[in-house]
Amino acid sequence: MSDPGAARASLAAALEEAAAAGDLARARELIAAGALLTPDALCFAIVSGVNDLVETLLSGGVDANAPDRRGIAPIFFACAAGHPALPAFLADPDHTDIRAAGWPAHSPGFGHGEIVWTLVAHGAAVSARHAPDARRTASGTTALMVAAAFGHVAALDVLIARGANPRDTDYAGRNARDWAERFGQKPAMERLRQFARK
Repeated sequence: MSDPGAARASLAAALEEAAAAGDLARARELIAAGALLTPDALCFAIVSGVNDLVETLLSGGVDANAPDRRGIAPIFFACAAGHPALPAFLADPDHTDIRAAGWPAHSPGFGHGEIVWTLVAHGAAVSARHAPDARRTASGTTALMVAAAFGHVAALDVLIARGANPRDTDYAGRNARDWAERFGQKPAMERLRQFARK
């Protein structure tokens, strides 16, 4: 006799792999077979940049605000456009240089802008904050700050259009424009300057 829980867990792991690969067809097969839809699968799909896959998981019931196993909400992955430095940056933004040679060259793709819209349409919090475990009571990094630091201008536009405040500050008093400036994200700096004038 087989263990249904183990089979479902195995399907969930396979779904996470399919999501990481951006394989929509395989993900749909696994969902039809009863795979558990997890926040990790959603975050992997966001990183892959396949909006239809993200939509499929959200429509299947994954919470747009549920964090992955590292405690990172999906909106942050979308605002960083899937950059592999995101977890390190959120864990220690003061000491993580996302431009360092150890990180591959990365720029937001068109799909990542669509994904931010999709997440927000499914209830993702545009003013979400992430605070490392050691600073849970402090004002943490906002999704807007992540978009600015990683140079994701489309995400800035969506978040601000939906109510994110570019003047919000983190635990060290930095706002989104400060983060864009720190990482030399000139288009993001200019966009935030335009919003600051309004």
